[in-house]
Amino acid sequence: PRPCLSPPLPSLLPLLVLLLPTQAAAAPSGRAGLRARAFLSTSRASSSTRRARRPPPAHAPLRGSEEGGLRGVWSRGRREPSAAALRVGASGEGSSTDAKEGGVVSGILSKVAGVEVTRVSDGSTAEVAQLLQNEEGGRVVVAALTQWGDFDSFEFAQRLCPNVQKLEQAGVKLVAIGIGNMEGAKEFAKLTGFPEENLFVDGSARTHEGLGFAPGFGRRGESQAVGNTWWNSDPVLSFTEGWSPYAKLLAMCAGVGSPGTLQEVFRGYTGDRDSPEIKDKFPNVLPEQMSQLFGVLGEGYQRPFELATVRLLNMQKILTRWESLTPSDKQLILQRGGALVLSGDQVLFRHDDQGILGYVEVDKLIEAALSG
Repeated sequence: PRPCLSPPLPSLLPLLVLLLPTQAAAAPSGRAGLRARAFLSTSRASSSTRRARRPPPAHAPLRGSEEGGLRGVWSRGRREPSAAALRVGASGEGSSTDAKEGGVVSGILSKVAGVEVTRVSDGSTAEVAQLLQNEEGGRVVVAALTQWGDFDSFEFAQRLCPNVQKLEQAGVKLVAIGIGNMEGAKEFAKLTGFPEENLFVDGSARTHEGLGFAPGFGRRGESQAVGNTWWNSDPVLSFTEGWSPYAKLLAMCAGVGSPGTLQEVFRGYTGDRDSPEIKDKFPNVLPEQMSQLFGVLGEGYQRPFELATVRLLNMQKILTRWESLTPSDKQLILQRGGALVLSGDQVLFRHDDQGILGYVEVDKLIEAALSG
């Protein structure tokens, strides 16, 4: 069957995330396009109504604000519900919990029994259930990256890189598993500077499905551990059955079935007084001349357009390597990831990406790995 999008559009997806987030869902043409636009418009309206009627939960402080409040929504763009909310499958822009809130969960390794991945550095195969254990008895940080050609994977890896040595010195094992092929993984490691010995390839996203990370808009997925969401409901799955994965991804870029995406895109342009300068969060990503240029806007915080510039640089790398970075099964470009801190078979910390640019706050992940 003919795809919903014309051939050039898939390579422009990252650009649409940055520049055209509110118009991204308008790509399908003809009668299918009219149905899609009507559906997306109705979905956004009904979603807004639900948000307006639902009072904010008392247990969900907003990242970037010690007291929560509306300012945190626009300054950080992602909520952090409590462990109780996560355990009942509360959906949000990104759900995190840790042991301090009573969120220790056992039996995680059985979820990935029999799943194998390939180490990028030497091509060796490893069973995930064995890989996620620390032979020295310490903790394990699991970075479940999305596909190699995704902004989330790039930014997550770039944020993790400065912390690799710190984790090693503390006896914490770091395992990063991404979706795609070996060629894309090696290119990804080269572009982000992420160490190949800590990087593993899962060509079918079985790790992500087994661990219960969100399947993305219009996908059922093998596991629904993230809870019931309207964008994975039977009516939506039926309605979008004939959509190409690119059409679904464009919808996610527009915020449909991707909570927090638009807020996070806007934050890249407007800046964030509660976040440090980009050079502190993404060392060696921005050229020194660019960092100095942003100095005219002040010091000690994420300046306007600073994060957007990082994403522009990443976009250029992704666009020119789209086919090699993305998995052969394009349905997997929708799969979301997450992060875990494990101690044996216990989950001490968990974050579930709910939408595009909803990856974990890395400083909180590192804190959870090193605390106690």
